[in-house]
Amino acid sequence: MKRHSGERKARALIALASRSVGSKQATQAYKLHLEQLLDEYDLACQQLKTVEAEINAVLDRIPFAKSMLAVKGISAISLAGILGEAGDLSRFVHGNALLRHAGLNLAEASSGKWTGQMKISKRGRSRLRRFIFMMTMSLIANNPEFKAIHAHNVQVKKMKKMRSLMKLCGKLARVLVGMARSREDYNPHKTMSIQLAAYSLSNRFVVRISAYSRDFKRKHGVPDTLNQRALTRTDSKTGLHPLDRRNEGMRGQRPVETWE
Repeated sequence: MKRHSGERKARALIALASRSVGSKQATQAYKLHLEQLLDEYDLACQQLKTVEAEINAVLDRIPFAKSMLAVKGISAISLAGILGEAGDLSRFVHGNALLRHAGLNLAEASSGKWTGQMKISKRGRSRLRRFIFMMTMSLIANNPEFKAIHAHNVQVKKMKKMRSLMKLCGKLARVLVGMARSREDYNPHKTMSIQLAAYSLSNRFVVRISAYSRDFKRKHGVPDTLNQRALTRTDSKTGLHPLDRRNEGMRGQRPVETWE
């Protein structure tokens, strides 16, 4: 409802209703019914505030909830929904156990003569699946690390968007269980691998160079061919772009600890 309602739409409906050719009979009854609907709306808003205040009070008593709420993209409502359906996350040995509890684990329906496709089993708590999926969507929209991973999966690995979402649901489950068990704060370096971090950094570098080249061209009238040469320049010895050569030098180093 929040996506489709608002003051602008309400004003437009009132303006259109003033020029409507609808029935003018029993207007007092319609007015009374509208007042009752508005009273119900005010009551629902008040009850919602009361429930949200109670949720925040309960989350304050959970040791690891504060560190999870500090993650950009995780709201109190979605976290309370996951904890309400799954219970204490620190009792799960691994994030995959939380996925199985929600029915988000992969399963294959096959027989002796027929082999099916790998799909999520959906043998678990449906509301927990819904809360994990909604939190993943929020993280992709608001969290830089999850947004970069989703873009890498879709653009580089050529995954379908829904498959990338399912993989990030697994990533979220491992992050939540890891934070609950270790009582550590959210660490972006554990969420993103070093190769993916280098890819994200190189993308931001190229975007900044492109923006700078456009501004420089507007001021000095530099042809587009020079901008393309600057962005596609490679080393004559290695045949690599400078960013790729820097990433190449990272190989062989000790891997960074992750939430996996």
